[in-house]
Amino acid sequence: MKDNHTEQQIEEFSEAMRTACEKSLKTTKAPRKSQKNKSVPWWTQELTAMRKTTNYLRRKYQRTRNNEEQREKNKATYFEQKSKYAATIKREKTKSWKEYCNLATEANPWNAVYRLAAGKKKNNTKRTTLRKPDGSLTRDTPETIRLILEYFTPEDNELEDNDHHKQVREITARPPNTRRPGIHKRRG
Repeated sequence: MKDNHTEQQIEEFSEAMRTACEKSLKTTKAPRKSQKNKSVPWWTQELTAMRKTTNYLRRKYQRTRNNEEQREKNKATYFEQKSKYAATIKREKTKSWKEYCNLATEANPWNAVYRLAAGKKKNNTKRTTLRKPDGSLTRDTPETIRLILEYFTPEDNELEDNDHHKQVREITARPPNTRRPGIHKRRG
């Protein structure tokens, strides 16, 4: 491997690895649940009771038409309940999200990603190194990739070619035959 091509080879190798990972680690979408059984992880029995009460007070307020004084009283009661209901929903969502984020890493693979993105965790990951033939370890990612490339893409030495390699070399050295008979006929 030549030094002037190393950076290009590293880029090509990285792109090939990324593509291989994308193709081999496909994600599947979970099947959709029916709408009537749909639930969210933060929903509680308290919220169910509050929703029923809020809806009852809304209907009571909307149906009071003849008595303006009673209508205003029902309106105030409904909006007070609606405000408490909204605040409880917000509190339960936040509580559920915090519990989700604090799950053990084994149960929640995104835990570390979330903490790192939120700035709550320092990146203390160790870089992967490889042992070189002389027994020492690679120092950084480019050196590791360079070692992988040298191992998997050995020098191309024409003196060590067997018959098959010689034949392949001859075929690839010829200019490609871009004109096939019968396809590129002149019209006239």
